Amino acid sequence: MFVANVLMFVANVLMCVANVLMFVANVLMFVANVLMFVANVLMFVANVLMFVANVLMCVANDLMCVANVLMFVANDLMFVANVLMFVANVLMFVANVLMCVANDLMFVANVLMFVANVLMFVANVLMCVANDLMFVANVLMFVANDLMFVANVLMFVANVLMFVVSEQLSSLTISHSTVALQPRGLINRGNWCYINGVSFI
Repeated sequence: MFVANVLMFVANVLMCVANVLMFVANVLMFVANVLMFVANVLMFVANVLMFVANVLMCVANDLMCVANVLMFVANDLMFVANVLMFVANVLMFVANVLMCVANDLMFVANVLMFVANVLMFVANVLMCVANDLMFVANVLMFVANDLMFVANVLMFVANVLMFVVSEQLSSLTISHSTVALQPRGLINRGNWCYINGVSFI
């Protein structure tokens, strides 16, 4: 009966440990889902920045084309007439301004592409961490299932022992007959016979 109670206690303790591990696994799964959500948000931001960078690159290319056209017009005007030199200089100035703007936009586009790459790297790292946490959560859930299985086995053993003890107790017959007891000990035939029952402690 004592062994059954001990096994029941161990089974309850293992069930508590399994429940704690299941709780930890659920928390880790929640953290992994949050990290996956953050990673998806960062991926979305990175894609938006890539789209903005591509738009700026297209605008820069258009401005470069416009600048080249203006340079070509300016050269043609210089070749046609010296009178149009002022107009050609103005057009060259505008072309240079557009070139500067295009260079600035290309620099901004490169910076945005770098930021997008960094965010994609961070998103990949977070996805790796989330996958590791999900793996740990799965391992903990597996351990919790094993502990619950052991607890169930111990509870089954405890139930079997309780059944055996109950069968033994139910089949026990008590004899109410008187038993003749014969005293044992030293034999002292003198007047000091009481000395056999005296404790000297």
